[in-house]
Amino acid sequence: MLVKWLLAVPHLLIVGVFFGGGGYLAFRAGEWAYSPAGGLVGLLVLIAGVVLLFTGRYPRGVFDFVLGMDRWALRVAAYVGLMTDAYPPLRFDTGGDEPGVTALGVPPSPAPPGGTVGRVVPAVIGVLLLLAGTGLSAAGALGLWADQTQRDATGAVTAPAQTVRSTGYAVELGTAEMHWTEAGWAVGEDWLGTIGLRVDPDAFVGIGPSADVARYLAGVDRDRVSGFGDQALHRHSAGTAPAGPPHAQPFWVVSGYGSLTWAARPGDWTAVVMNADGSRAVDTTLVATATLPALAPAAWTALGGGVLLLFLGGGSVLFAATRPSRPSRPTRPTAPVRTTIEGETHA
Repeated sequence: MLVKWLLAVPHLLIVGVFFGGGGYLAFRAGEWAYSPAGGLVGLLVLIAGVVLLFTGRYPRGVFDFVLGMDRWALRVAAYVGLMTDAYPPLRFDTGGDEPGVTALGVPPSPAPPGGTVGRVVPAVIGVLLLLAGTGLSAAGALGLWADQTQRDATGAVTAPAQTVRSTGYAVELGTAEMHWTEAGWAVGEDWLGTIGLRVDPDAFVGIGPSADVARYLAGVDRDRVSGFGDQALHRHSAGTAPAGPPHAQPFWVVSGYGSLTWAARPGDWTAVVMNADGSRAVDTTLVATATLPALAPAAWTALGGGVLLLFLGGGSVLFAATRPSRPSRPTRPTAPVRTTIEGETHA
């Protein structure tokens, strides 16, 4: 019992590729982290389901391959679960019949003739294109909806208001990393445009270089917020009071009481919300805005690319569904099998 799991490590590595590592939900470094994961079996079954929906047939090649992976995983599960002492073979058994298992000595039926690859490959490619096209189209449609309906009187896209609270002296609103791309484009002003932050009139809000903000808040009792809304992650750091009030710090590139506007530019920046006098217990409402001049072009590009992928994927699946299979080759009849049951011979 103490050694079997060690002997099964090679199998577990292979089965991990087949079925994926699974998702996990963990609390690490003061933040909740969730990661979904899938394996090859799940992907192939999804593809087979879409092909089945369009063609009415389960692709034989996919069926044989998935069945072989299922057999391997179940053998390993039975061995590791102490249900058998037979070490699972390092063998991939595909097909509809279990190797070595026959009924009354009758050999298993011959596998169907080839020709499925010419239909399965276009079907798989088509399904992948359909999935990618659906995601791009949805993203483009969402971007156009936001561009048309979520802009305020100043033309900025407004995020939903959220409450920012901390029992400490400050709230960090994450770090925005804006760098120059290899093409020389600034991921900042040309894409985000003008950024705005609105808080309560008696609250201070500022944006400064991340390194300077980190030095100012080092050892300070504060909270760090990453993300927005229900997906926001909060991390509290215990400490003391800041060395001085926020408005006296020289490193802010932009700051204000109640609101600020800033033309984004390359660099590592951190936004901070504090009480105007730097006292403890921050409690305010935050509203973030951005003009996002690239939103409409990016949304139209995503929508157009998604529609193109949908057409290509649909055509590929239709081609796979309508392509005729190669005719079956005649097989030679097998010799009759004789089985003896209780002294009688039957053909």
